[in-house]
Amino acid sequence: MPSRWSDPEVQKKLRIGGAGIAAVALVVGLAFGVVSIFSGDSDKPGADGGSPAGALSPQTPGTIDTSSSSSILGCKEIRSAEQSESSGKGDTESAEGAIFAYEHAFFNARDARQMAELSVPSPSVATEEQLANSILSMPVDTPWCVNITPTGEADKFAVAVRFVEADGATVTTWSQTMTVPKTPEGQWKITAVQAQ
Repeated sequence: MPSRWSDPEVQKKLRIGGAGIAAVALVVGLAFGVVSIFSGDSDKPGADGGSPAGALSPQTPGTIDTSSSSSILGCKEIRSAEQSESSGKGDTESAEGAIFAYEHAFFNARDARQMAELSVPSPSVATEEQLANSILSMPVDTPWCVNITPTGEADKFAVAVRFVEADGATVTTWSQTMTVPKTPEGQWKITAVQAQ
């Protein structure tokens, strides 16, 4: 007795169904690829130096170091003339405080307006809309830490922003130079963020 799978009508339906499944798989694969490009895969070494969602990152990092780590960041609270490190709220009472506040607004508060208020509009600083889109590309409750070192130039700081990827084991570092002068009102605000 012939198998029902050998029936020509059944085989025709299987071919059509298989083609449909292949088409759906192709569309899903393409969609996943596009989402990956704009959600941070271009953030890995060998990419164009951009950040998640390209220019939408507040940092626009140039040197990106991605390494595996079984431990969380081990961030320390350090404030000195030679080096500062924190994952705290920051303030506007110092250049370092403004940088910490900027990153806290990105990772914790997820508040683009707050970030924009900590900076001065310029071609070297992301807009509020760009910041909002960049915040959406970062998972909620991402562990992070910022290390700041003076460059020797007035108001310029080498900034390394480290954060743990969604896998909980990969640490990525965005490296950049931030320019943070004091305003006439006595507050420090970010006027430039450049790839380092």
